[in-house]
Amino acid sequence: MIERMLIAPNTYLNLIETDKFKCSYLSVNFLAKLSRKTAAANALLPRVMTRSCEKYPTAALLNRRFDELYSSSVDPKLGKNGDVQNFGFSGSFLRNEYTPDNCDILSGVLDLFEEMIFRPKLTGRSFDPDDVNIEKSNLKEKIAAKINNKMRYALSRASEIMFADEVYGIESTGSTEDVDLLTPESIYEDYEKMISEYPAEIYFIGSCDRNILIEKLKAMFAYRKESSPAQLDTFIIKTASDVKEVSEEKPVSQGNLVLGFRTGGSLSDSHYEYLSLLSDIYGGSATSKLFMNVREKLSLCYYCSSMIRLTKGVMFVVSGIEPANKEKALKEILAQLDSIRAGDISVVEFENAKLSLINACRALHDSPEALEIWYISRRLAGTAEDPEDLISRIRKAEISDVVEAAKGVTLDTVYFLRPENKEAAGNE
Repeated sequence: MIERMLIAPNTYLNLIETDKFKCSYLSVNFLAKLSRKTAAANALLPRVMTRSCEKYPTAALLNRRFDELYSSSVDPKLGKNGDVQNFGFSGSFLRNEYTPDNCDILSGVLDLFEEMIFRPKLTGRSFDPDDVNIEKSNLKEKIAAKINNKMRYALSRASEIMFADEVYGIESTGSTEDVDLLTPESIYEDYEKMISEYPAEIYFIGSCDRNILIEKLKAMFAYRKESSPAQLDTFIIKTASDVKEVSEEKPVSQGNLVLGFRTGGSLSDSHYEYLSLLSDIYGGSATSKLFMNVREKLSLCYYCSSMIRLTKGVMFVVSGIEPANKEKALKEILAQLDSIRAGDISVVEFENAKLSLINACRALHDSPEALEIWYISRRLAGTAEDPEDLISRIRKAEISDVVEAAKGVTLDTVYFLRPENKEAAGNE
């Protein structure tokens, strides 16, 4: 069970006390509406700030301090929840009772969080140019590396096309062009916004002296002042209108077909579990309709699966195919969705999907990071449920609920990444 408390204006501590892990987990998430003006800066800033700080001005000195704290760590973090970019810092560290010399790791790590966030290495109103340039190069390499995974690249391009008029189409990293424009001075301006304006959600998962944790975090964020609540809602389009179809060429060895659907529902709805069950039955497992029919029975693809993004109310189907099979594969992928709409769901398929989702909910408790993602996404969707709440609703779901959910799904985008020519494909 999670405990949530306001520790400073626009700053919440989310506490999950558990003895399950030998290491505790602490994260600080700053939340901002996705924007092309700030996405790259928000992505770069935590990278720069975890390289050094005023007290430990070099990476070597900072790493030495981490080693003294039994190989603790504080790393940059970046994500996208619907139309919201969350960025900041996360740390993992051994619980005090597991150290042979009674080292107070908790206090040491909290001090490091404070040093890195509130006392970064600055020259006036500017970050260190060398740190900024190094991390700009690293971030641009990460952005450029998308093309190396053709399925992920195709999915990214499909998203850009599908959400061309929505902020959800903006990558959480920003673009390489946006990163190029950043300077030590400009990201300092973003830093000031981060520590003063952006809402902060802090997560602690583990076991410690809660009084020390709470009082230290309260003191750390005491500078924050009252401000108007940030608008962190996500724009949801329930039903697609015209289908967008785009085909592009790249030096790839096989075609990559991506279908984007509007689901008619989202994480904010009371029975979003019906959509999760739909996606699992449709293409979420090795016994799904897409796998068993499009891949195994008809041999129209190398892989074919669905994934649902409930924070935005959309579902994607990704498939690797021979270019000559594009139209056949597309037709059959849509036919499998039609079969679900017609009620073609066996009891075995339905129970397997239920079990799969229930096991996924239970597995959340094995990973602090997964628990954090669960709760922050639901917080932004305006709900406060625990994984056990969802398990209870999954058990009560009926086949007819999934059939009705499928009837609300509409095709929005078809994107096809095809080989340029045989020579290019052979050189991939």
